[in-house]
Amino acid sequence: MPPYNPTHPTGTRPRGIDTDIPHPFIPGRTLGPTSGVIQIWWQQAIQNAQRASRPNRVRMFGRWPHSEVSEAIPFLLELGDPVLVDDFMGEFNGNAPIGLYMDSAEHIWHWLEIIQAGNVIGSQLISVDATLKYKQENPNRPRRFTVRPTQVLNHEEIVVELANDFMFSGWDITYNVSHDGVGQGVGHSVGSTGFFPVASVLNGRDLTTRYFRNTATDDGFRMEHLAQRVNIFRNLVEAHRYRITELKTEITRQFMSLQLYDVVGYAPRALEGTTRGGVIDWMVYGRDVDIDGNSITFTLVERAFTDNWGFPTPEQARAQADYDQATWE
Repeated sequence: MPPYNPTHPTGTRPRGIDTDIPHPFIPGRTLGPTSGVIQIWWQQAIQNAQRASRPNRVRMFGRWPHSEVSEAIPFLLELGDPVLVDDFMGEFNGNAPIGLYMDSAEHIWHWLEIIQAGNVIGSQLISVDATLKYKQENPNRPRRFTVRPTQVLNHEEIVVELANDFMFSGWDITYNVSHDGVGQGVGHSVGSTGFFPVASVLNGRDLTTRYFRNTATDDGFRMEHLAQRVNIFRNLVEAHRYRITELKTEITRQFMSLQLYDVVGYAPRALEGTTRGGVIDWMVYGRDVDIDGNSITFTLVERAFTDNWGFPTPEQARAQADYDQATWE
């Protein structure tokens, strides 16, 4: 490492993080992403800034201070395997910029999972036709098509139950309150839904809250995206939602095209004659293909709209569903 220099204080950016540079002492070797070795300053590596002390334990962290999700995910994917980003695609409308502090050595997929769960709405990386796709859990997603009863192999036997894992009594979402990326403090957004008092509390982590400083007396944390997330969450737990765990269809091009978070219309036989009878919008939360049995088994959860997510609005999604219904009938 370079000799001690008092002008390089704690927190100075190391060398060799982004690009490879020649190793200062070993000819033919490099510092940087290829070797996994970086260069830090002397003052960062000694205890109590004393030359005679033993080497210090250096705390390193990586972060995106205010970056787009569409940049962060491909970057991490490329670190794991550059091939993964060759055909990467996704939908990022409505995502807020994130600030992610990577202050521990974790697997790439650990950080990807945090990004997927830390924005305004949840999302997943899924494989579609050998392409890795980022897909949002968009509650206002347009309906793909309406499933006819004759297309469902077990239409007469389907069991409809309450989706109790979508019922929460409240929420506790943590967010980082260290604007310099070094502190360990976190804040909490905590509240009650006013529904299902004996249900569990939704625990989550938010990456969108960020520090701002206009003047010495005007600073704080911007939490508008976290507030939007809480409002969406409240919308989604206001009503009892149904779930179907085993809807079986034949393997056809139409049903093979359905992916996680797609929406379909379907009227379960079990709800005929009730106030909830008729075609209901369902979101796909699971899909199991049985090649030998020539069938696909879907897990569906009743869709719940939100007025706090505008891609599309509930009105636009309902109009599209009405058009699909008229075409189907």
